[in-house]
Amino acid sequence: MKKYEAVCVFNPSVKDDKIQDIISKIDKKIADLGGKIEKTDKIGTRKLAYNFKKFSKVDDGYYTVFYFESESGVPAKLNSYLRIIEELMRYSIVISKGEEPEKVEVALPGAEVEDKPSQA
Repeated sequence: MKKYEAVCVFNPSVKDDKIQDIISKIDKKIADLGGKIEKTDKIGTRKLAYNFKKFSKVDDGYYTVFYFESESGVPAKLNSYLRIIEELMRYSIVISKGEEPEKVEVALPGAEVEDKPSQA
C-alpha cells in the first residue's frame, strides 16, 4: 500500500456546514474504497495564488488535505468521485513521500536575527 495526499479547494461561498459535510463524505468514500485515513487537515480559507477560469471572480478557497494509505487503484476511483462534487474548485491527488514538511524559519523585516554558526 502507498501513501497519498489529496488536496481539495472548495468554493468559499459554500456554507461551512456544507463543506464539513462534504469533507466527511470524502473521508467515508476513501474508507469505502479500501483506503485508510491517516489524517485530515482542514486548513481553512486562504487566498488563491491565481484565479481559476470557471471561478474567475473568486479570490479565496477553503483548503483541506486528506492523508491516506491505499492500494494503487483507489486514487483513480477517488478522482472520479471528486470530479462530480460541484462545490470543489480544484483538487489534486499525489503520492506522498511519507515525510512531514520541513519547517522553514523566516525573519520578518526589521526583526533581529541571531547569528548561527554555519555547518559545512
